[in-house]
Amino acid sequence: MTTKAGVGTSRHHNPNVAGREAAEQALTNAGVDRPDFVFMFASIGYDQHSLLRAVRQTTGEAPLTGCSAEGTIDGENIDESNFSVLVTAISSEELYWRNGVESGLEADPHAVGQRVAKALLPDLSAETIGLFVFPDGLTNIVGVGTNLDDFFAGLEEKLPSDRFLPVWGGGAGNNYNFFGEPTYQYCDDEIVSDGVSYALLSGKAQASWAMSHSLIPIGGERKVTRSHGNVIYEIDGKPALEVLKEYLPELALSDERDWLRYAVSLALCFRAPSYIKDEEYSSSRRTSTEPDRRLCDRTNGGKGGHERLVLKPR
Repeated sequence: MTTKAGVGTSRHHNPNVAGREAAEQALTNAGVDRPDFVFMFASIGYDQHSLLRAVRQTTGEAPLTGCSAEGTIDGENIDESNFSVLVTAISSEELYWRNGVESGLEADPHAVGQRVAKALLPDLSAETIGLFVFPDGLTNIVGVGTNLDDFFAGLEEKLPSDRFLPVWGGGAGNNYNFFGEPTYQYCDDEIVSDGVSYALLSGKAQASWAMSHSLIPIGGERKVTRSHGNVIYEIDGKPALEVLKEYLPELALSDERDWLRYAVSLALCFRAPSYIKDEEYSSSRRTSTEPDRRLCDRTNGGKGGHERLVLKPR
């Protein structure tokens, strides 16, 4: 009883050619003719339906999940162009999958989380290993959508609480055009926006995983001196926005749309807890700016917390 997996990529601008190339390469690297499950990630320069159809045809209509992305990563190879597709083909006698998709994330993320959980309940068992989720990433961008915390709260409410279910994945992206091109979520032949695609993994295997990020600290540690909930009013005794301006070009905060250009690459971070290995800092906080010179944190910060700004290199 073996498990085989292979990854394939393509940067061809024709979606039919790119989908076929990436899928054929994944099948060759896995050493299989028809996989049991397929993951697909692609940037948004492609006609999404043509691309998906080419991958599905090449992989024998195997069950598929995935989403659009700002870029793809294949080992040490990274591509953030508008034309990049990555396919992972998996064949196993020991693993089995249950995939699906839900839409309406912006209107009611809590209800979407509940619907996903209800759909998964019949397939949960002692052999369940973990859940992959790929929600619309714009839903979690301040000033664009709601917080995905509500989605996960709805998901957890309806899932059994007697055992731990690991959740892996990431937000579907586009080319950082927050007010234009949507993101896309894939499930077999279906493509939606403003939704979440997912795949439940079960079988005989022991899972392991790691978390990391592409951000690097800039400047020294700062101290939150006044806050309430997830709103930061002062850092080091100064208005929060005045401190933020020290790290940004002039007039960068004059318009919310201008700020979003920097918000995707700039975040607050804090010292990683001891159970996170090989990372000195943990970044989970994207911020929005408000007219009254405060910052809204994506998670609940706290007075006295030591923060550092971190930047994604481009």
